[in-house]
Amino acid sequence: MKKFNVEKIGTFGERLGRWDVAENHKDVKSPGLWLTTSACGVPHLTPETIHMSGLMTTTNISFAGFLVSYEKHARSIDVYQDFKKGFRRFSGLPDAPIMVTVMDPMLKAKSGYNTSKSISVWGESNHRELVDVHQYKVGLEALKPDIFVSLCDSDIPKDDSGSTKRAQKATKFTQNSVDYLMEQNENCLHVGPIGGSYIELLRQKNAQWMASKHLDGYLLDGFHSNGETSLEVDLKQVLHIIENFILPSLSAAKPRLYFGMVEPYTVLKLVQIGVDFFETSFAYYKTELGHALTFKNSLNTIGKASDDEKVLGKNNLEDSVDVNDVDFIDLNLPKYKNDFGPILQTCSCYTCRKHTRGYINHLLATKELLAGVLLTIHNLHHYATFFETIREAIALDAFEQLLKHFESKVEQNE
Repeated sequence: MKKFNVEKIGTFGERLGRWDVAENHKDVKSPGLWLTTSACGVPHLTPETIHMSGLMTTTNISFAGFLVSYEKHARSIDVYQDFKKGFRRFSGLPDAPIMVTVMDPMLKAKSGYNTSKSISVWGESNHRELVDVHQYKVGLEALKPDIFVSLCDSDIPKDDSGSTKRAQKATKFTQNSVDYLMEQNENCLHVGPIGGSYIELLRQKNAQWMASKHLDGYLLDGFHSNGETSLEVDLKQVLHIIENFILPSLSAAKPRLYFGMVEPYTVLKLVQIGVDFFETSFAYYKTELGHALTFKNSLNTIGKASDDEKVLGKNNLEDSVDVNDVDFIDLNLPKYKNDFGPILQTCSCYTCRKHTRGYINHLLATKELLAGVLLTIHNLHHYATFFETIREAIALDAFEQLLKHFESKVEQNE
């Protein structure tokens, strides 16, 4: 039987674990990161580029696997049915576990369109598609994932009391879907979505209900509407609800997932209370803005001047990447036009080894597609390295050191 093994629990409750998700695949490490897809691949990257860049090879697997949103494929299920070999083979992606979730973490969900028997998904075409649980089951059979998140209705207003018809319908729809899919899909791992917006009692009841089912993991869902709204959550309130009204009811032997754009500090605070898996939409979001991630992402640079500061600081402190330890640099800015250094001196990604800030600035200015390719490679590599560092910190009992560094940055910005 496939299971999640907690190998270590740290001082605060942070967990180091492994998830046996599929045959012929290595166990997935946690805290871990799922590589979010858009339509039939990773944004800006081809399967060949993913392999060439070293982001996911047989010897270096920085990601748990690929996250596929049903929302992006609802109108194309007939294609996968005819193909008969599933999403991964259709897309030509590297051999790694596939998880199907309902909504796309990169797209803001529209409110007010769900019914008592179906939810509305929109995808990139902005065309409304109604999906009921039977259609979702058929779609799962065609996509052939290793893991799936149950169909759910997360459209509950933040100021809802939890007793309105909308909240009751959403809860009933999600629970009925979990029951139905549990009987119909025996070959995939089944993740239960725990919704309830910011309603503490409803969250608690939903967590208790999910805990009573034979599920393989839990998605902490409904704190935002995806897209940029995930960066606007009240973190203290989210942590309070998860820690006090959700986790006490759940089995410690099953993984907890949180999807949406998540900044480094938020990742650490969620890991601190025992959240295990995230996804990569934050890296894509920064890419679309022309931003390159530069926050300190390894234990040996925390609290020390980086090589970028030492090298660049000798010439012009103002142009140094992280004199103030910034989270990112905006490569659209004119000051990078004649900057012929890599994004980060210490970064080993393909982009930093082969290209300069000035070149990427030129690509952005001329709207070349290669700009998105190079920034995606760097941002995914940087974000994935951060998660490797989190695992290392837990293993070495150094998580507090990592957390304090980012907490001090937050305090400085307040």
